[in-house]
Amino acid sequence: MCEGTRGVLCELASALIGGASPQLQELSLTTEFDDSELEFLADLLEARARTPGCKRLERFEGYEGWLDEAPLPARIRILRALLPSVKDLEQFEWRHGFEACFREVQAPCLTTFAVWLGYDEDRAVFSCSVLEAAPALTKLQIQDYSATLRDAAVW
Repeated sequence: MCEGTRGVLCELASALIGGASPQLQELSLTTEFDDSELEFLADLLEARARTPGCKRLERFEGYEGWLDEAPLPARIRILRALLPSVKDLEQFEWRHGFEACFREVQAPCLTTFAVWLGYDEDRAVFSCSVLEAAPALTKLQIQDYSATLRDAAVW
């Protein structure tokens, strides 16, 4: 099941799911993931959040566009696990499906939010409820590829 370089990642994830390094609050995985690995990342984050004595991640760094390739349900699972404790969310493309995550889970620790707005309707600008869910926000960075920022006038 775990082979080569991916095997190292797999072994690390297995240890973290098992409760190793309970004080871990920062995780940087700057390699590309396939769909099954992003599902596994969601499993890891959810398991850590449920494990008594394990601190939740304050920082998670992925490669550029790290959240863009996974199926939407996996992306939502990852966000739901990260939002309660993460301070920075960067380098991913916004999807309307993320809006409910922010409203329901909230992002009380989020200080930096940097997203890309894409070309199609599913990637259009988010509502002000996303910003309201992040009361500690100090840096908002939006890269717009489709001139949809005019849609953000409600902010």
